[in-house]
Amino acid sequence: MCWRGAVTHIDDDAIAALSRSYASILPGDAAILDLMSSWVSHLPNDRTFAEVVGHGMNAEELAANPRLSEWFVQDLNSDPVLPLLSAKFDAVLCCVGVQYLQQPVAVFCEARRVLRPGGLVAVSFSNRCFSTKAVAVWQALNAEGQAALVRLYLERAGFNAIDILFCAMGTMAIR
Repeated sequence: MCWRGAVTHIDDDAIAALSRSYASILPGDAAILDLMSSWVSHLPNDRTFAEVVGHGMNAEELAANPRLSEWFVQDLNSDPVLPLLSAKFDAVLCCVGVQYLQQPVAVFCEARRVLRPGGLVAVSFSNRCFSTKAVAVWQALNAEGQAALVRLYLERAGFNAIDILFCAMGTMAIR
């Protein structure tokens, strides 16, 4: 199903690269939180997961996402506290949305809280964004600077062992 107002924020090649990346890092039985989701989650089509909880800003888009087992709407810039149990997820994904976070460290502290021990966070981003919505520091940086900024956000949130991967779709930071 495709939401009637469907927009993708990355092109088909980037979506395929991201899906392959997810396939290589996500266990098949994972419980996943898809932060800043929409009508599509970019998860590999040939994999099922124990649970995929979506978060976003548009209820209609989230309801149209066939990969989500449940979802909730929340403006993380107004309230970064996730209404979720601690240690609930094996993975937290943030696909092409980090550039819009006004309180990114608070959001990633919450991601750390809801992760099970040994869980991972995957933050992916590209060179495309809505310039009227992206935070100013994001727009002032090139790809390497943006990767360093995401690393800083994750470090300040208490993550360590952060890998920065540059791939066809842009950049992904994984803890």
